[in-house]
Amino acid sequence: MKIGLVLSNDWELFGNGSGDYFEIQHHPLQQLLDVVEGHGAPLTVMAEIGQQWAHQRLGQHESWAHDIACAWESILQDSIRRGSDVQLHLHPQWLNATYENHQWQVDHGCLSVSALPEAEMAWVLQKGKADLEALLKPIAAHYECLAFRSGWYCMQPSQAVTRYLLKAGFRCDTSVVPGAHEAPLYDYRGAYSNCIPWFANPDDVRYKSDAPSGLLEIPIHSYESIDWPILHRFNWNRLADLLSFGVLVSKEDVTWSIARKEMERQRRLAAGGEHILHQVRKKSIPDKLKRYLSRLLIVQSTFRLDYDNLSPQTFVKCLQRVYEANRRNWPHDDVILPIMASGHVKRMLSCENINRILEKLHRQFKDDVLYWTLSDATQYCLKAMGTVFV
Repeated sequence: MKIGLVLSNDWELFGNGSGDYFEIQHHPLQQLLDVVEGHGAPLTVMAEIGQQWAHQRLGQHESWAHDIACAWESILQDSIRRGSDVQLHLHPQWLNATYENHQWQVDHGCLSVSALPEAEMAWVLQKGKADLEALLKPIAAHYECLAFRSGWYCMQPSQAVTRYLLKAGFRCDTSVVPGAHEAPLYDYRGAYSNCIPWFANPDDVRYKSDAPSGLLEIPIHSYESIDWPILHRFNWNRLADLLSFGVLVSKEDVTWSIARKEMERQRRLAAGGEHILHQVRKKSIPDKLKRYLSRLLIVQSTFRLDYDNLSPQTFVKCLQRVYEANRRNWPHDDVILPIMASGHVKRMLSCENINRILEKLHRQFKDDVLYWTLSDATQYCLKAMGTVFV
């Protein structure tokens, strides 16, 4: 068995509409493409389309917005030209966004694609796919927009979204983070697998369909473990990672992690106001108390395979675990298990972490890890479903 590692990146501004496009999207993506290309590892850019439509609308009257919309298109074309991939990502709060008093006003009441009226949902998915294909097919005739990731990972309730994704011609969704839950947006506890793809049940994307057809789900790989918020609070990160993952990270990686968190904190302060998710979380006293205590006590958490947050040692350890757990089922080299990793360039301090991850992966796995695009993984899985993955 080999691993087909997909490095996906949710490419977007902050959820409340804030952030400088060139600072937190364009230039970091250029740097990330340079680094992964140096390792022979393509990137899959999950391109937030609602944000682009908002800039296109405003760009009819404002030159700066027009410049951003053009730069957005140019760098995605360059991504395809360099062998990386682009697939569809959508945060619906952008669909009716307006620009007032020098800032974007997004619709905080519409954070989930499943909350859209069905007619609008169908139109948005069809237009998103058509727009990316019109932009990128001239660069690579084989290009197809065939995969989707919902903003905030929210695909629930999933019946209508699944139906309209299939109707629009999508073959794959990659919104599910097994074990994760964020009330009231999603609850992926009990998902079919944290790594093995499945055809989604038409009624609930978490579960495997009885029929060998439908919408393919390639989950974002996740790992459930005990988290120690109080240790992170005092920057005892090495001890926290040792207890959570069984790895002793280097002091260099701890320093980098602290700097990254401080950078993200500063960016969020500059963005102004509380995180948009805070406005939809339950406000009852028990829920507030539970969230407060979770910052102090030991808690069961779901960690995504996130190359922005995890140290190289931790990232590789997670891959080793999934490799060892599954290669007994598929001992032959002709089986490739797709593993989805994620990141956000808006949260990236630098490319130093992903560079060290890729260096360590090569030393540890050599030829047992292949680097795939999401298109590669989807096409392989559609052929393998029912034979390899059952």
